[in-house]
Parts: sequence; C-alpha cells; structure tokens
Amino acid sequence: MIRVSPRGGHRASNSHRISPPTAYGERLALACGEYVDRFLHLDDVLHTHRPEGPHNHLAFFTVTEEPCRVRRARTVLTTSNARMGHFC
Repeated sequence: MIRVSPRGGHRASNSHRISPPTAYGERLALACGEYVDRFLHLDDVLHTHRPEGPHNHLAFFTVTEEPCRVRRARTVLTTSNARMGHFC
C-alpha cells in the first residue's frame, strides 16, 4: 500500500503481497479530485484497522436499483463471501 500525504509525499508499506498500483497517489488525486482528502482519510482508517495476518479485501461498490444490476451485485457478494470463507 502507498500512503499519500496531502503534500504529495509517499511512503510504502510492504504489508501486502501485491504491489501497489503505479503512481497510486497521483491516480487517486486525479480520480477523486476535490474529495481526495476524504479518500486519504478512508485509507488511513482502513490501514489502522487492517489485520496483521493474511486477510481479504472486498471493494466498495454500488449499483442502480435495476433488477439485473441488483442480481449481479448479489451474486458478486455471495460468491466473494463464499470464497473468503474458504480462506479462514
């Protein structure tokens, strides 16, 4: 994970087996625009509560209330939860 300070500095943490995305801070700032501080705060909160050992991540996502999208979201969550249960 890359930790991004509001001044644009970075510090790397090697607590994950997957390398962070290239130019994470810059890409985050571009994607979030004026809300980048909120996402940096969320990143800090998640980092603070991250388990020490192996763990899973489930991304945040939303869907419109169209039935096909709700079914797809339900399937994604059900499948993810089942797969994560196998890793415990």
